[in-house]
Amino acid sequence: MTKENREFPEARHNFAAAGQAEVLRTYIPQPRVREENRSRPPANPKRRSARRALLWMFGAALFLRLIIVACTFQSHMNPVMTYWFLGQEEAHVAQSIVQGHGFGNPLYTQTGPTAWFAPIYPYILAGFFKVFGLFTTASCIAILCFDAIVSALTCLPIFFFSQRAFGYGAALAAGWAWAFYPGAVYWPIYRVWDTWLATLLLAVLFCVILKLAHTEKISHWIGFGVLAGVAALVDPTVLSVVGVLALWAMWRLHRERKRWFAPGVAAALAVIFTVSPWMIRNAVVFHAFIPIRDNLPLEFRVGNNGKSAEPLTITAGPWVPWIDNREWSAYVEMGECAYFDWKGEQARA
Repeated sequence: MTKENREFPEARHNFAAAGQAEVLRTYIPQPRVREENRSRPPANPKRRSARRALLWMFGAALFLRLIIVACTFQSHMNPVMTYWFLGQEEAHVAQSIVQGHGFGNPLYTQTGPTAWFAPIYPYILAGFFKVFGLFTTASCIAILCFDAIVSALTCLPIFFFSQRAFGYGAALAAGWAWAFYPGAVYWPIYRVWDTWLATLLLAVLFCVILKLAHTEKISHWIGFGVLAGVAALVDPTVLSVVGVLALWAMWRLHRERKRWFAPGVAAALAVIFTVSPWMIRNAVVFHAFIPIRDNLPLEFRVGNNGKSAEPLTITAGPWVPWIDNREWSAYVEMGECAYFDWKGEQARA
């Protein structure tokens, strides 16, 4: 026995125990540690907290809107005006689609094809009517719940682009402000229209463009163009904002000495490719170049009719035949394109 072992008997015991443990490890199979678990980074507590905050934000926004749906949905179910407040012209186009008459007849009778609206939202309404019935209580509740979900979801892209621009605290404030903002809560439930879906898509596009400002990858710009085209088929006014945002992103790429012209052209071609089927349909049906909608002359006339007592003079259009039958009769007899051209002449005069 060596001098060290005589002086430190407990150390000799520890070395013997360690040797026995090594032998046991040799003969007893040990559980394998998966390679991906070794390389997986530890969970980020900040990210978990952000996800929890977003879940609560969306849940609170949706819950508030669904309460209003439960309290107000019956106001849309008025058969006296052929359920006019359940989607108005767009719902009547959806009814025409379900009944097999195609994309047309936006008012109270058969008036033929229309390009008064972009196609996506009327087809969404037609899907609800197909499943739940035409202007039934079930279809009304389903449509209002859809609009409530769309409005509540908008707080998420608002959070993300606010966080990217101003930080986490400002993003939380912006997201919660949208969740409880009275206009964002009430109007999507009061008026069944494409505005709320267009708002969500615009917020998503704003998030995307903030990333595109730092990447020249063509596939990313093409994806942005396709999404912008889809948004235009919900409401083409989105393009007036998206175009400016795309130019800003291209300028940022140019400033960073990256490719900017090719990504911009790719995005523009993607938009044109996405909306081209609807443009072709309009050209075939109306024998005219109508990119997406043809109702601008009518809206111009409604805002310029010499009557400034109210911001919206509804009698300047064909909506109310029970008040003034002349506009209604003119729309039915002249057809949509000729009637809208006439309205444009009146507005310019």
